[in-house]
Amino acid sequence: MPSPVPTARTLGAYLREFGVLAPREVLDLAEPLSLLLEQGGAPAGPLPADQVVFEGGVARLASTLGTEAGPVDPRERVWQLGALLHEAASGVPPAEPPQPLEGPAACLNAPLLRCLAAVPEARFDTLAEARRALALALDPVGSAKTLHRTPPPRPSLFTPVPVSRPPPVAHLGEVLGNYRLEQVLGEGAMGVVFLGRHVRLDKQVAVKILKPQHGTDSSLVQRFFQEARAVNAINHENIVEIFDFVEEPAPANAIPRVYCVLELLNGASLRQLMQQETLGVLRAIHITEQLCAALGAAHRAGIVHRDIKPDNIFVTSRGGDPDFVKVLDFGVAKLTSTRLAEHPGTFAGAVIGTPGYMSPEQASGLEVDGRADLYAVGTVLYELLAGRRPFEASELGQWAVELIVKPPPPLPQTTPAGEQIPAGLAATVMRCLEKDPEARFESMDALSQALRPFTRPIRLEIPARLELAPAEPTPVPAAPTLVPALPQRPASVRARWPLAVVAAVALAVPVAAVRWRAEEPPAVTATSAPPAVVAAPAPQAPPVEPPPAPAPPAAVVLRVVSTPAGARVLHGDTGEPLGVTPLELAVSEPRPLRFELRGYQPAEATARPEAGATVDVTLRPTRSAPAGTRPPAPRRGDRLTNPDATLDPFRK
Repeated sequence: MPSPVPTARTLGAYLREFGVLAPREVLDLAEPLSLLLEQGGAPAGPLPADQVVFEGGVARLASTLGTEAGPVDPRERVWQLGALLHEAASGVPPAEPPQPLEGPAACLNAPLLRCLAAVPEARFDTLAEARRALALALDPVGSAKTLHRTPPPRPSLFTPVPVSRPPPVAHLGEVLGNYRLEQVLGEGAMGVVFLGRHVRLDKQVAVKILKPQHGTDSSLVQRFFQEARAVNAINHENIVEIFDFVEEPAPANAIPRVYCVLELLNGASLRQLMQQETLGVLRAIHITEQLCAALGAAHRAGIVHRDIKPDNIFVTSRGGDPDFVKVLDFGVAKLTSTRLAEHPGTFAGAVIGTPGYMSPEQASGLEVDGRADLYAVGTVLYELLAGRRPFEASELGQWAVELIVKPPPPLPQTTPAGEQIPAGLAATVMRCLEKDPEARFESMDALSQALRPFTRPIRLEIPARLELAPAEPTPVPAAPTLVPALPQRPASVRARWPLAVVAAVALAVPVAAVRWRAEEPPAVTATSAPPAVVAAPAPQAPPVEPPPAPAPPAAVVLRVVSTPAGARVLHGDTGEPLGVTPLELAVSEPRPLRFELRGYQPAEATARPEAGATVDVTLRPTRSAPAGTRPPAPRRGDRLTNPDATLDPFRK
């Protein structure tokens, strides 16, 4: 019996008959459309869905559509692909500017809006990049599942390709190199981590094995090897130690093995710790300070982590510290030094970062530096204090839009456990979450210094005047007492004696009186000696009540603003960070303030406790730009192919 002849149907007719496509069907449609556009012949500009014909799973142009005489820019083909897929997911061609998709298809907003960017340089460079971004939008970790419900089966435009199950990474009990694999500790997108034991030394380690389906991808192997290189270049106690990296040749009928041997850590990830208990403010700061130390060392070595999140922060016990931090997974780290030139394609097509912790410039595909890690650390600290991330959305596209457009919500005044969050600490966290990298702290060391004032428990205030209960009169001894004279100190030194010393002396007086009575000599019995003459004790004068100390002046809340806003406010004498403008500051006495903002000259002012007063400072630029000129646009780095690297907040 002859096979049925495939029915030709245009994309427009299919959409009118069956309605819009589900996200998974849109992804399946990208492959044949890309092949059509890569073959050439399609004219520039919008392609009507009624002129794209599918027959036997292959897309072609209708015979009534004209052809392009010359070559077309690849970014123009990317726009055409985005327009067709946008119409397939919404039912109508994209408007100008294109509107985000709604419903289940909203997860495709990030890659599709980048395909449809008005500026060609903001689009994907090739159709292959666009397809990878679409695939990762549905499944950021690279598995075969989709998070969105697919409609019931219906006639398809092409035959889906069957997905084969990948082979196992390794078997328990197997000896890999010098290590016997005893237990599976965890699994990620790239590899599986086993508990290994050295067959001769009986030493336990962690063995991280690259998944076999990634072994043939040289860029992923380079990423896997990059972790060992990056960690060894940093050599910091708060970063997991890697002992060895092995790339075994693949013998006949065997699985190629790429693995690294790491130190074995006993404890839990910060994510697990947060699920088990609520961390206090001091513990959260202690963990964050160790993150700053580890990442600061990495940045000085020219390495940016780019994937800081609670899952990559391990908390163990070491040296008496129950919250000793180890930073994991430098597999997506970027070498910012000249070592990157040795492997320029290492990160091509890599998934860089995790939605929820990426910085705006990282999610937009711009070039990143250590301040992207600083943003991620601020997000982790925000989550530790508030119990949630600054931006949490059910759809990936919605999260990307909120990350780039909306300001982060302020921290609550208390943690979920009811502990007070200092206002200065909240201002420090919010500065880490600035959209513009220039407005954040300039380094991890600067962030660590800003956290230092909050690493100590709140100290109790010593009262200005000690109220002592009047002690009973002490009997005067019969014999005269010699009291040694105390050396005189200058008046200025005596004035600086702490009140605590006075309190200690006052409290010691009753004890001295008891000791004196216990050591009195026994009474003398008169025999042949003349009677002793006993003098009557002098009358005691009533105690004189000291005059009450003047009450401290009441604190007044002032509003501190600057032009432009976002300047750091420091104590003029001590350098203590007080917050970022605009802010409200409580003062009870005149306080010198210093204002600092990158690109502007520092300024100083004095906050005086006057009701309703406002401290308003205008900052002057360090260099005045010629009239009519605009600041240079940020340099655009390699575009990423993950679904979040699609929006550019710095482009009109």
